[in-house]
Amino acid sequence: MAWWISPSSQPDNLAERLAAHGLKHTEEELGMALDLNKLPQNESLSTGLMIRRVTNADELDDYAGVIAANWSPPDTSVVKFYRQAAEIAFRPESPIRFYIGYFKGEPVATSELFLAGGVAGIYNVATLEKFSFLVAFSASSAVKPKPLLAKGRSRFSYRSSCY
Repeated sequence: MAWWISPSSQPDNLAERLAAHGLKHTEEELGMALDLNKLPQNESLSTGLMIRRVTNADELDDYAGVIAANWSPPDTSVVKFYRQAAEIAFRPESPIRFYIGYFKGEPVATSELFLAGGVAGIYNVATLEKFSFLVAFSASSAVKPKPLLAKGRSRFSYRSSCY
């Protein structure tokens, strides 16, 4: 089990409360936060990379395949996990949005948007190693700030996966 906390986590003493219940601090990860009003609106990519929101089981399999392929050998449990989570992930009230990047029809990149507590968090940013030249797949490429601001999200957090 993992529980990520940040300076904006509530209550203010969440770390102490978790420790009091037996959870141990084991590692720290770097992340970034940004006011969405300052994030540029990137409407197009010139790389040939097509990014779209995952809306069906086949696209979720593509998403999971990209994540799984970043281990050697590819981690088949990742694909199983996303297949099991599909029903929940596609519910209209789900705070999770998955994005997949296709280059010439091949799934090559991923990003996950998590909307909660007035924050838009970006996770699982991954690109297959042989497509690492597609640096345009970034948090700002997948996330359009104006719709998030309209939904009451004013902060954006980003954590990149190191694959």
